[in-house]
This record gives sequence, structure tokens and C-alpha cells, in this order.
Amino acid sequence: MSVALTRGVLFVHSAPTALCPHVEWAIGSVVDKRTDLEWTPQPAAPGMFRAELSFPSRLPEGTYEIRTYLLREGRIVAAVSRPLPVGKVGFSAQLAGWADNEGPLYGLGAIFMALFVGWIGGAVMRRI
Repeated sequence: MSVALTRGVLFVHSAPTALCPHVEWAIGSVVDKRTDLEWTPQPAAPGMFRAELSFPSRLPEGTYEIRTYLLREGRIVAAVSRPLPVGKVGFSAQLAGWADNEGPLYGLGAIFMALFVGWIGGAVMRRI
């Protein structure tokens, strides 16, 4: 059984009830998976809702376009488009950078790490 580790979070801070299914559809079209968010009332804005979405580390890196539309009587009266960059951060980004830019050194480091961990494991097992 494989477990996907969460590597990112998307916050929807405030959305009216009518917009919630459209937000879920838009997110689902980006991550290629049906998305059912748990909407909770937004205390700072009565009548509005908020949600959080954790997404897996397998989400392809790149820049996604997030579009928001203001509808009035079924017609689009305003639209905003913003980029949402998705990429590695922290140690995983540094490790991926080493693998890409310093391949031979990264490979030697992996070999030495495997030998060291194997040696430690053998030493512990001999004492048991």
C-alpha cells in the first residue's frame, strides 16, 4: 500500500455557496482528479465558506493558471487570472538539484550512504 505524502496546501479563504462547486471543478481539472472539499463557514465573512486542499507530491511541477470569474445573473462581469507555480521546496528541492546538477557526486554520496547505513545495521544486529 503506497501513501502519498502531502507536499502542498491550497487555501480558499472565502467563497459564496454558489461558487463552491465551481472551485472544486476547477481544482479537479488541474490535478486530474475529482475534488470534494470540506467547506466550513468563514467566521470573518458571514454567508461565505472556506476550504483547504492538500495535494500530493506527485503533482507535476510547472505553472498552473488559476482563473476566477465574477458572475452576475449568469453572465461573466469580471475575470481575474493568476499563475500558481508548483515546485519542490526545502530539502527535496536541494536533493533534486544535486541529482540534476552534480550527478556523479550525488551517485557517490548515495553509495557511501547505503554502505554506511548497511554497516550500522550490521553492527546493531551483531549486538542483538
